[in-house]
Amino acid sequence: MSILMQENYDESTIASLFSRHLKEELSSRGRSLDKLSSETGIPASRLSVLCSGSTPPSSVELARIALALCCSADYLLGLSSFSIVQELPCAHGRDSGV
Repeated sequence: MSILMQENYDESTIASLFSRHLKEELSSRGRSLDKLSSETGIPASRLSVLCSGSTPPSSVELARIALALCCSADYLLGLSSFSIVQELPCAHGRDSGV
């Protein structure tokens, strides 16, 4: 069943899914929160809160993180099982870790 069909897709679920997927993306690229912070302009302390799963990202944070990681915002939110978006206008190479 799609996550959208579940009645419990609430703020807590979004925060948890985002946290899990963000950590997976960071780990797969060997990227640190400090590096992501410098790429997005989001303070590392705020990124740490997002990684904890205690709060969901704002729409601006979501967009900045998705662009910096060259991955789908839908994936980060748990709405898609595919992280790669072919047409995403990334500032960095997908696998460069930059």
